[in-house]
Amino acid sequence: MSNLGETCIDFTKSLPCKDKPDGDHHICDFCEHGYFARCQDEEFNFVACPTFEDGTGKCFRLTFDSVTNTCVRETPTCNRKRTEQINWA
Repeated sequence: MSNLGETCIDFTKSLPCKDKPDGDHHICDFCEHGYFARCQDEEFNFVACPTFEDGTGKCFRLTFDSVTNTCVRETPTCNRKRTEQINWA
């Protein structure tokens, strides 16, 4: 279920999914890290978007798009401030 970008989850609150609809949501001020929130019956779970390799051997995490409810390389629903390479070491 998508929330169509209408809300974000503040995971710094003690009950971040309280009064939020079930489904996947952006995490406020955190979308550029490639994680999103999954709320189910007011329970909160961090979910990581998959990673991709850019063709040069560097791996990056995809970004959650709350309109399509998918993880993508770029999205207008998250102004990614930086490209974060994943260090496997």
